[in-house]
Amino acid sequence: MDKLRFAKIYKVLGSSYEWFDANDSFKLKLWHEALSGLDEELLTTVVLEWIKTETKPPTIADLIERTVQKVNGFVSAEESWMQSYDEKDEIGKSAHWFVGGQWAIDHSTSPEIIRSQYLKAYNSFLYDEKKKQGVDGIPPEKVIGYRKSEGLVRIGDTKGLGIVE
Repeated sequence: MDKLRFAKIYKVLGSSYEWFDANDSFKLKLWHEALSGLDEELLTTVVLEWIKTETKPPTIADLIERTVQKVNGFVSAEESWMQSYDEKDEIGKSAHWFVGGQWAIDHSTSPEIIRSQYLKAYNSFLYDEKKKQGVDGIPPEKVIGYRKSEGLVRIGDTKGLGIVE
């Protein structure tokens, strides 16, 4: 994706979040370098969905993660929360029942707590699913731990462990 097209996507973030400085040329260059390998249409979709659902601007890692989720057929926890039960994938349905099902969601006196429990459960089930499928080309049987925040995958078996960055 060329710099001009990326700059338009980047300006959307600047227009949507007052504390996101879209006029910083160094930041624009850094973001372009980090995100230029992504499909332009997909990145635009992810950014537009982000600004509709999130109160804080994304990080580069947030946008990459959401893009990868879309490519792999996963929706974000927030998107899953907004879907009706019939639209949810298996991970969303598991999180739905984990918080007590539709009755608990509809009749809760603290809906923000139910929502946060749902988001946490969804992300936990998504983590388990990613671990089952393997991470970054490492076969699932080798993955024994995965920390998204640090980008580390712990691999090994009973005889040896290793960390891959």
